[in-house]
Formats: sequence, structure tokens, C-alpha cells
Amino acid sequence: MKSKVLGCHLRAVGAGDDLRVRLGTGFKGEALFPTDVEARSQAEAVAQEERIGRELAEAAVQQAEAGQHHAEATSRDLAAQLKQLKAELALLRGAPKPSGPKSRTSRRK
Repeated sequence: MKSKVLGCHLRAVGAGDDLRVRLGTGFKGEALFPTDVEARSQAEAVAQEERIGRELAEAAVQQAEAGQHHAEATSRDLAAQLKQLKAELALLRGAPKPSGPKSRTSRRK
């Protein structure tokens, strides 16, 4: 039944001793207005979903940072291996063995 005063529908829900009058919204009152218990439950569910979403986002950030650190370490290792292989290749080709930094000494007399 539509109530012009309330601006919504009054709907009978349940049967027998469980029969209740509920407020319905929508064109034919198909959407029931939530009770206090339903509204609290829905708010708690939304809050829990938001908390889980934040936790998942934080975990994703941590995983991405760990992946980045791993990639950087792998890159450093590969660069060191490349340097060593280039030195070995130069030796095999007959180039002089690379030595440490050269020091310049002045031979003025």
C-alpha cells in the first residue's frame, strides 16, 4: 500500500506471528528500507570490506617493493658477472690482464 503522507509504501513482510509492516521504497515498494539491525550489519560489512581492501593494498605495495629490491639485486649481480666475463674474454683474446688503478709518478730530476 502506498502512503502519500510518508512518501513510501507500507509492506507486510513475514507470516503469522512474524508478520511485520516495513517501509518500501521504489516504484512499487520493492526495496525495503533497512531496519536498525540491518543498517548496522550493512555498515559493519562495508567497514570490514574497506579494511580488507586496505590490507590487500598494503600487501600489494609490500610485494611490489620486495620485487623491486630483488630486481635491483639481480641487476647488480648480473652487472658484476658481465664485468668478470668481459675481463675473461679479454684475457682469452690476448689482452693484458686488467690491473687496479694506475698511479702516475712524476720523474723529474
